[in-house]
Amino acid sequence: MAAGFKYNLTDLAAALGLAQLGKLERFHARRREIARRYNEAFSRVPGLQTPVTRPGVESAWHLYVLRLNLERLTLSATVSSRC
Repeated sequence: MAAGFKYNLTDLAAALGLAQLGKLERFHARRREIARRYNEAFSRVPGLQTPVTRPGVESAWHLYVLRLNLERLTLSATVSSRC
């Protein structure tokens, strides 16, 4: 017999989780809006590839990952004398 894990929630944690489930669609809608705005802004940068979306697949958008196209990215910065 192998040792396992016992994942019990307290009554308070379960109540908070149930309350959050009632807000789930609003949370998803807000994340979709943020992802849409990121896509719009980052699509203008040639060295960045925004996340791929597929028909019939709904992302929770809990992560927003950009793919870097290193061949198209350049680094230019001005160094300030202030430190």
